[in-house]
Amino acid sequence: MNNGLIKYQHKRYIDKPLKVAAYARVSKDKEDLENSLENQIKYYTTLISKHPEFEFAGIYPDDGVSGGTIKKRDQFQIMLQNAFAGEIDIILVKSISRFARNVIDLLSTIQELRDIGVEVYFEKEGISTLDTKSDNYLTLYAKFAEEELVSMSKNVNWTIENKIKNGNYNICGYQIFGFSMDEDRKLIVNEKEAKWVRFIFESYAEGKNTAEIADFLEMNGVKTLTGNDRWSSTSIRRMLKNEKYCGDVLLQKTYSENPITQKRIINHGEKKQYLFKDAIPAIVSRELWEQVQSRMENNAKIYHIGNKNCKNLQTHYTTFGWCPHCRNNYFRKFNRSQGWYCSWIPLFLLPRIQTLLPGRPMN
Repeated sequence: MNNGLIKYQHKRYIDKPLKVAAYARVSKDKEDLENSLENQIKYYTTLISKHPEFEFAGIYPDDGVSGGTIKKRDQFQIMLQNAFAGEIDIILVKSISRFARNVIDLLSTIQELRDIGVEVYFEKEGISTLDTKSDNYLTLYAKFAEEELVSMSKNVNWTIENKIKNGNYNICGYQIFGFSMDEDRKLIVNEKEAKWVRFIFESYAEGKNTAEIADFLEMNGVKTLTGNDRWSSTSIRRMLKNEKYCGDVLLQKTYSENPITQKRIINHGEKKQYLFKDAIPAIVSRELWEQVQSRMENNAKIYHIGNKNCKNLQTHYTTFGWCPHCRNNYFRKFNRSQGWYCSWIPLFLLPRIQTLLPGRPMN
Protein backbone atom coordinates (compact mmCIF):
# COMPACT_ATOMS: atom_id res chain seq x y z
CA MET A 1 0.00 0.00 0.00
CA ASN A 2 1.45 3.35 -0.99
CA ASN A 3 0.42 6.68 0.47
CA GLY A 4 2.42 9.87 -0.03
CA LEU A 5 6.16 9.60 0.29
CA ILE A 6 6.08 6.59 2.62
CA LYS A 7 5.81 3.57 0.32
CA TYR A 8 5.22 1.02 3.04
CA GLN A 9 4.19 -2.58 2.34
CA HIS A 10 2.32 -3.33 5.57
CA LYS A 11 -1.32 -4.31 5.13
CA ARG A 12 -3.65 -2.00 7.01
CA TYR A 13 -6.34 -3.51 9.19
CA ILE A 14 -9.92 -2.39 8.58
CA ASP A 15 -10.81 0.56 10.86
CA LYS A 16 -7.52 0.13 12.72
CA PRO A 17 -4.55 2.46 12.14
CA LEU A 18 -1.00 1.20 11.83
CA LYS A 19 1.20 1.73 14.89
CA VAL A 20 4.18 3.62 13.47
CA ALA A 21 7.39 4.55 15.27
CA ALA A 22 10.63 6.14 14.10
CA TYR A 23 14.26 5.56 14.99
CA ALA A 24 16.67 8.49 15.00
CA ARG A 25 20.40 8.46 15.64
CA VAL A 26 23.23 10.94 15.46
CA SER A 27 26.87 10.08 16.13
CA LYS A 28 29.40 12.26 17.94
CA ASP A 29 31.00 13.47 14.71
CA LYS A 30 27.74 14.57 13.07
CA GLU A 31 26.84 18.06 14.23
CA ASP A 32 25.34 19.60 11.11
CA LEU A 33 21.84 21.00 11.34
CA GLU A 34 20.28 18.58 8.87
CA ASN A 35 21.39 15.52 10.84
CA SER A 36 20.68 16.94 14.30
CA LEU A 37 18.67 14.70 16.59
CA GLU A 38 16.21 17.49 17.35
CA ASN A 39 15.38 17.93 13.67
CA GLN A 40 14.93 14.19 13.12
CA ILE A 41 12.55 13.91 16.09
CA LYS A 42 10.53 16.93 14.97
CA TYR A 43 10.33 15.68 11.38
CA TYR A 44 9.10 12.17 12.22
CA THR A 45 6.72 13.33 14.94
CA THR A 46 5.00 15.62 12.42
CA LEU A 47 5.07 13.05 9.61
CA ILE A 48 3.50 10.25 11.66
CA SER A 49 0.96 12.44 13.47
CA LYS A 50 -0.39 13.95 10.23
CA HIS A 51 -0.63 10.66 8.33
CA PRO A 52 -4.30 9.54 8.21
CA GLU A 53 -3.47 5.83 8.43
CA PHE A 54 -0.81 6.06 11.16
CA GLU A 55 -1.03 5.93 14.94
CA PHE A 56 1.95 7.53 16.69
CA ALA A 57 3.99 4.79 18.45
CA GLY A 58 6.92 6.90 19.61
CA ILE A 59 10.31 8.21 18.55
CA TYR A 60 13.41 6.33 19.71
CA PRO A 61 16.49 8.61 19.59
CA ASP A 62 20.09 7.59 20.31
CA ASP A 63 22.45 10.52 20.71
CA GLY A 64 26.23 10.37 20.29
CA VAL A 65 26.51 6.62 19.69
CA SER A 66 28.20 4.70 16.91
CA GLY A 67 26.36 2.75 14.26
CA GLY A 68 28.95 -0.04 14.45
CA THR A 69 26.96 -2.12 16.89
CA ILE A 70 23.36 -2.17 18.12
CA LYS A 71 24.17 -3.58 21.58
CA LYS A 72 25.20 -0.25 23.08
CA ARG A 73 22.21 1.72 21.77
CA ASP A 74 19.67 1.93 24.59
CA GLN A 75 16.77 3.43 22.65
CA PHE A 76 17.29 0.98 19.80
CA GLN A 77 17.01 -1.95 22.22
CA ILE A 78 13.87 -0.48 23.82
CA MET A 79 12.34 -0.06 20.37
CA LEU A 80 13.00 -3.72 19.55
CA GLN A 81 11.45 -4.82 22.85
CA ASN A 82 8.32 -2.79 22.12
CA ALA A 83 8.16 -4.18 18.61
CA PHE A 84 8.28 -7.76 19.89
CA ALA A 85 5.57 -6.81 22.41
CA GLY A 86 3.27 -5.92 19.52
CA GLU A 87 3.34 -2.16 20.11
CA ILE A 88 4.83 -1.31 16.69
CA ASP A 89 3.81 -2.22 13.12
CA ILE A 90 6.21 -0.01 11.13
CA ILE A 91 9.55 1.58 11.99
CA LEU A 92 10.59 4.61 9.94
CA VAL A 93 14.31 5.37 9.58
CA LYS A 94 16.00 8.12 7.60
CA SER A 95 18.58 5.78 6.06
CA ILE A 96 20.14 2.34 6.40
CA SER A 97 23.31 3.81 7.93
CA ARG A 98 21.17 5.32 10.72
CA PHE A 99 19.73 1.91 11.52
CA ALA A 100 22.99 -0.08 11.40
CA ARG A 101 26.42 0.09 9.77
CA ASN A 102 27.10 -3.54 10.53
CA VAL A 103 25.89 -5.98 7.85
CA ILE A 104 25.30 -8.82 10.32
CA ASP A 105 23.38 -6.59 12.78
CA LEU A 106 21.30 -5.11 10.00
CA LEU A 107 20.23 -8.33 8.29
CA SER A 108 19.68 -10.34 11.48
CA THR A 109 17.58 -7.60 13.10
CA ILE A 110 15.53 -7.08 9.96
CA GLN A 111 14.84 -10.82 9.72
CA GLU A 112 13.76 -11.00 13.37
CA LEU A 113 11.36 -8.10 12.84
CA ARG A 114 10.14 -9.55 9.56
CA ASP A 115 9.33 -12.83 11.31
CA ILE A 116 6.88 -11.04 13.61
CA GLY A 117 5.43 -8.89 10.83
CA VAL A 118 7.15 -5.62 11.73
CA GLU A 119 8.25 -3.51 8.77
CA VAL A 120 11.26 -1.21 8.64
CA TYR A 121 11.08 1.52 6.01
CA PHE A 122 14.27 3.34 4.97
CA GLU A 123 13.20 6.70 3.63
CA LYS A 124 16.37 7.77 1.82
CA GLU A 125 16.73 4.48 -0.09
CA GLY A 126 12.96 3.98 -0.46
CA ILE A 127 13.26 0.36 0.72
CA SER A 128 10.76 -1.64 2.76
CA THR A 129 11.99 -4.76 4.58
CA LEU A 130 8.70 -6.55 3.90
CA ASP A 131 9.65 -6.53 0.22
CA THR A 132 11.82 -9.68 -0.03
CA LYS A 133 13.26 -8.41 -3.31
CA SER A 134 15.02 -5.69 -1.30
CA ASP A 135 17.41 -8.11 0.47
CA ASN A 136 20.15 -7.73 -2.11
CA TYR A 137 19.89 -3.94 -1.98
CA LEU A 138 19.95 -4.00 1.83
CA THR A 139 23.12 -6.09 1.85
CA LEU A 140 24.77 -3.80 -0.67
CA TYR A 141 23.81 -0.59 1.14
CA ALA A 142 24.85 -2.05 4.50
CA LYS A 143 28.23 -3.02 3.08
CA PHE A 144 28.74 0.53 1.85
CA ALA A 145 27.73 1.87 5.27
CA GLU A 146 30.12 -0.53 7.01
CA GLU A 147 33.02 0.49 4.77
CA GLU A 148 32.18 4.15 5.39
CA LEU A 149 32.32 3.50 9.15
CA VAL A 150 35.75 1.89 8.81
CA SER A 151 36.97 4.86 6.77
CA MET A 152 35.58 7.35 9.29
CA SER A 153 37.20 5.42 12.13
CA LYS A 154 40.60 5.52 10.41
CA ASN A 155 40.27 9.28 9.92
CA VAL A 156 39.35 9.80 13.57
CA ASN A 157 42.23 7.59 14.76
CA TRP A 158 44.63 9.51 12.50
CA THR A 159 43.44 12.81 13.98
CA ILE A 160 43.75 11.55 17.54
CA GLU A 161 47.23 10.14 16.97
CA ASN A 162 48.44 13.41 15.46
CA LYS A 163 47.09 15.31 18.45
CA ILE A 164 48.92 12.91 20.77
CA LYS A 165 52.18 13.39 18.86
CA ASN A 166 51.88 17.12 19.46
CA GLY A 167 51.20 16.59 23.17
CA ASN A 168 47.53 17.53 22.84
CA TYR A 169 45.62 15.02 24.95
CA ASN A 170 43.05 14.89 27.73
CA ILE A 171 43.12 12.75 30.86
CA CYS A 172 40.04 12.28 33.03
CA GLY A 173 41.09 12.61 36.68
CA TYR A 174 37.79 11.23 37.92
CA GLN A 175 38.83 7.79 36.72
CA ILE A 176 42.16 7.64 38.61
CA PHE A 177 42.35 7.08 42.36
CA GLY A 178 44.32 9.97 43.87
CA PHE A 179 43.48 12.55 41.19
CA SER A 180 40.66 15.02 40.53
CA MET A 181 39.84 17.74 38.00
CA ASP A 182 39.84 21.47 38.68
CA GLU A 183 37.46 24.05 37.20
CA ASP A 184 39.59 24.26 34.04
CA ARG A 185 39.45 20.46 33.69
CA LYS A 186 43.13 20.09 34.54
CA LEU A 187 44.44 17.13 36.50
CA ILE A 188 45.15 17.91 40.17
CA VAL A 189 46.14 15.79 43.16
CA ASN A 190 43.30 14.72 45.46
CA GLU A 191 45.19 14.71 48.75
CA LYS A 192 42.49 12.75 50.58
CA GLU A 193 43.14 9.79 48.28
CA ALA A 194 46.77 10.57 47.46
CA LYS A 195 47.94 9.79 51.00
CA TRP A 196 46.69 6.22 50.51
CA VAL A 197 48.44 6.01 47.14
CA ARG A 198 51.70 6.87 48.87
CA PHE A 199 50.94 4.32 51.57
CA ILE A 200 50.41 1.61 48.93
CA PHE A 201 53.71 2.36 47.16
CA GLU A 202 55.70 2.69 50.39
CA SER A 203 54.23 -0.51 51.86
CA TYR A 204 55.03 -2.53 48.75
CA ALA A 205 58.56 -1.12 48.58
CA GLU A 206 59.06 -2.15 52.22
CA GLY A 207 58.19 -5.76 51.40
CA LYS A 208 54.47 -6.11 52.03
CA ASN A 209 52.48 -8.02 49.41
CA THR A 210 49.41 -6.75 47.60
CA ALA A 211 47.03 -8.93 49.66
CA GLU A 212 48.32 -7.49 52.94
CA ILE A 213 47.98 -3.96 51.60
CA ALA A 214 44.40 -4.63 50.46
CA ASP A 215 43.53 -6.07 53.89
CA PHE A 216 44.91 -2.97 55.63
CA LEU A 217 42.90 -0.62 53.41
CA GLU A 218 39.71 -2.54 54.12
CA MET A 219 40.32 -2.62 57.87
CA ASN A 220 40.82 1.15 57.86
CA GLY A 221 37.64 1.81 55.90
CA VAL A 222 39.32 3.21 52.79
CA LYS A 223 36.91 3.35 49.85
CA THR A 224 37.91 2.36 46.32
CA LEU A 225 37.57 4.71 43.35
CA THR A 226 34.01 3.43 42.81
CA GLY A 227 33.10 3.72 46.49
CA ASN A 228 33.38 0.03 47.36
CA ASP A 229 34.71 -1.26 50.67
CA ARG A 230 36.43 -4.25 49.08
CA TRP A 231 39.99 -4.00 47.73
CA SER A 232 41.67 -6.69 45.64
CA SER A 233 45.27 -7.61 44.92
CA THR A 234 44.57 -7.00 41.25
CA SER A 235 43.49 -3.39 41.83
CA ILE A 236 46.57 -2.78 43.99
CA ARG A 237 48.88 -4.18 41.28
CA ARG A 238 47.24 -1.97 38.66
CA MET A 239 47.86 1.08 40.79
CA LEU A 240 51.49 0.10 41.36
CA LYS A 241 51.98 -0.17 37.58
CA ASN A 242 50.26 3.12 36.76
CA GLU A 243 52.95 5.54 35.58
CA LYS A 244 50.71 8.56 36.24
CA TYR A 245 51.50 8.36 39.95
CA CYS A 246 55.09 9.47 39.25
CA GLY A 247 53.93 12.22 36.88
CA ASP A 248 54.29 10.44 33.53
CA VAL A 249 51.59 9.74 30.95
CA LEU A 250 51.68 6.72 28.63
CA LEU A 251 49.08 6.93 25.87
CA GLN A 252 47.56 4.16 23.73
CA LYS A 253 47.86 1.41 26.32
CA THR A 254 44.77 -0.05 24.66
CA TYR A 255 43.17 0.39 21.27
CA SER A 256 39.94 -0.47 19.53
CA GLU A 257 40.04 -3.86 17.81
CA ASN A 258 37.85 -2.56 14.97
CA PRO A 259 35.05 0.01 14.56
CA ILE A 260 32.41 -2.72 14.35
CA THR A 261 32.95 -4.55 17.66
CA GLN A 262 34.58 -1.52 19.37
CA LYS A 263 36.29 -3.94 21.74
CA ARG A 264 39.28 -2.45 23.56
CA ILE A 265 42.35 -4.70 23.64
CA ILE A 266 45.74 -4.29 25.30
CA ASN A 267 48.42 -2.77 23.08
CA HIS A 268 51.35 -5.20 22.94
CA GLY A 269 53.18 -3.23 20.28
CA GLU A 270 50.58 -3.32 17.52
CA LYS A 271 50.12 0.45 17.88
CA LYS A 272 52.71 3.08 18.69
CA GLN A 273 52.68 4.28 22.30
CA TYR A 274 53.62 7.76 23.48
CA LEU A 275 55.28 8.46 26.85
CA PHE A 276 55.29 12.02 28.22
CA LYS A 277 57.62 12.55 31.19
CA ASP A 278 56.56 14.85 34.06
CA ALA A 279 53.35 15.69 32.21
CA ILE A 280 51.08 15.79 35.29
CA PRO A 281 51.50 16.39 39.05
CA ALA A 282 53.27 13.45 40.72
CA ILE A 283 51.94 11.74 43.84
CA VAL A 284 55.01 9.55 44.52
CA SER A 285 58.68 10.25 43.81
CA ARG A 286 60.36 8.75 40.77
CA GLU A 287 62.81 6.93 43.06
CA LEU A 288 59.97 5.21 44.92
CA TRP A 289 58.22 4.43 41.62
CA GLU A 290 61.35 2.77 40.17
CA GLN A 291 61.92 0.83 43.40
CA VAL A 292 58.39 -0.58 43.22
CA GLN A 293 58.73 -1.47 39.51
CA SER A 294 62.01 -3.29 40.24
CA ARG A 295 60.39 -5.43 42.95
CA MET A 296 57.40 -6.22 40.73
CA GLU A 297 59.70 -7.31 37.90
CA ASN A 298 61.66 -9.58 40.26
CA ASN A 299 58.44 -11.17 41.56
CA ALA A 300 57.26 -11.69 37.98
CA LYS A 301 60.41 -13.68 37.24
CA ILE A 302 60.18 -15.72 40.47
CA TYR A 303 56.52 -16.68 40.02
CA HIS A 304 56.62 -16.88 36.17
CA ILE A 305 54.02 -14.14 35.85
CA GLY A 306 53.52 -13.31 32.18
CA ASN A 307 55.67 -16.25 31.06
CA LYS A 308 53.99 -17.75 27.99
CA ASN A 309 55.90 -21.02 28.47
CA CYS A 310 54.45 -21.48 31.97
CA LYS A 311 50.78 -22.44 32.11
CA ASN A 312 48.80 -20.27 34.44
CA LEU A 313 47.52 -22.36 37.35
CA GLN A 314 44.46 -20.21 37.66
CA THR A 315 43.21 -21.19 34.21
CA HIS A 316 44.81 -24.66 34.00
CA TYR A 317 42.87 -26.22 36.87
CA THR A 318 39.56 -24.37 36.87
CA THR A 319 37.67 -27.01 34.90
CA PHE A 320 38.41 -29.95 37.20
CA GLY A 321 34.90 -29.75 38.70
CA TRP A 322 31.98 -27.58 39.60
CA CYS A 323 30.38 -26.51 42.84
CA PRO A 324 27.17 -28.42 43.64
CA HIS A 325 25.70 -25.29 45.24
CA CYS A 326 26.22 -22.52 42.68
CA ARG A 327 26.88 -24.75 39.61
CA ASN A 328 29.98 -22.70 38.70
CA ASN A 329 33.49 -24.03 38.11
CA TYR A 330 35.91 -23.70 40.99
CA PHE A 331 38.53 -21.01 40.61
CA ARG A 332 41.97 -20.60 42.13
CA LYS A 333 42.52 -17.69 44.51
CA PHE A 334 46.12 -16.63 45.06
CA ASN A 335 45.62 -13.59 47.27
CA ARG A 336 44.50 -13.61 50.89
CA SER A 337 44.01 -17.21 52.08
CA GLN A 338 44.93 -19.59 49.28
CA GLY A 339 42.73 -22.37 48.00
CA TRP A 340 39.85 -23.23 45.69
CA TYR A 341 36.63 -21.25 45.71
CA CYS A 342 33.36 -20.90 43.87
CA SER A 343 30.90 -18.03 43.63
CA TRP A 344 29.14 -19.29 46.76
CA ILE A 345 30.74 -21.82 49.06
CA PRO A 346 29.66 -22.96 52.57
CA LEU A 347 32.29 -22.88 55.27
CA PHE A 348 32.12 -26.62 55.98
CA LEU A 349 33.36 -27.38 52.45
CA LEU A 350 36.21 -24.89 52.49
CA PRO A 351 38.87 -27.03 54.30
CA ARG A 352 38.25 -30.00 51.98
CA ILE A 353 38.59 -27.89 48.84
CA GLN A 354 41.70 -26.08 50.06
CA THR A 355 43.56 -29.39 50.46
CA LEU A 356 43.12 -30.37 46.79
CA LEU A 357 46.28 -28.53 45.70
CA PRO A 358 49.23 -27.06 47.59
CA GLY A 359 49.28 -23.31 48.13
CA ARG A 360 51.37 -20.91 46.12
CA PRO A 361 53.46 -18.06 47.59
CA MET A 362 51.84 -14.64 47.27
CA ASN A 363 53.70 -11.96 45.37
